[in-house]
Amino acid sequence: MKTRKTLLIALLFIQAHFPVQPGLARPIELSDDPQCQIGSQSNSGLELVYRQAQQAVVKLKIGNGIGTAFLVSAEGFAITAAHVIRSRQKTTAQFADHTTMDVKIIAVHPVFDLAVVKLESNQALPYLTLEQTLPRAGEAALSIGNSCNDFLKPRFGNVLEVKSRAWAGLEGGLVRLDLPLAPGDSGGPVMNLRGRVFGVVRAGGDDGRGFSSFAVPTNQIASWMKSLLR
Repeated sequence: MKTRKTLLIALLFIQAHFPVQPGLARPIELSDDPQCQIGSQSNSGLELVYRQAQQAVVKLKIGNGIGTAFLVSAEGFAITAAHVIRSRQKTTAQFADHTTMDVKIIAVHPVFDLAVVKLESNQALPYLTLEQTLPRAGEAALSIGNSCNDFLKPRFGNVLEVKSRAWAGLEGGLVRLDLPLAPGDSGGPVMNLRGRVFGVVRAGGDDGRGFSSFAVPTNQIASWMKSLLR
């Protein structure tokens, strides 16, 4: 198991058929993923956040692949990881009530591996608020995702480090977490007890300190998001 986890360095949370970025290890099959065997300790405050936030998070279906996105405006704008939609195949979003909508790619951030997409809807949609400040080490954290054959399920954990350097191919300034994330969770929100999104799930793997998950802090993309949502 230790050898297998070492091979997960720089794992991206995408299905095995997606392209791999230069310098990154291969993505893994869900059946190979040790994180699917690890539970996460719940938090009563975050359970309430999950129940309220789940309706603003969607499962993305891209060909045979999956990912996660979350809405940031009533007009249907949403954030996900750019590598999730890289193949540019037809993409659909599925809500917790199993309603589906077509997805259009609006913009990609080349540095942070993030993308803004638009859900095609003629009605106002629920959305989440972005946090403007960095989290603190030790702070409770919640992510909502679709890994391990789950559908918009919560993962509970804590912030381990802020402004972290992950590994070659990923820039510094990420938030390192102990959330048990896996393929299908990429692009999902990482939230605090206030119900605000402070990070976007990007990658995870064994970085020499055991398995860690990494998220792009939302305060680093605030100006980019404002320019797109004007």
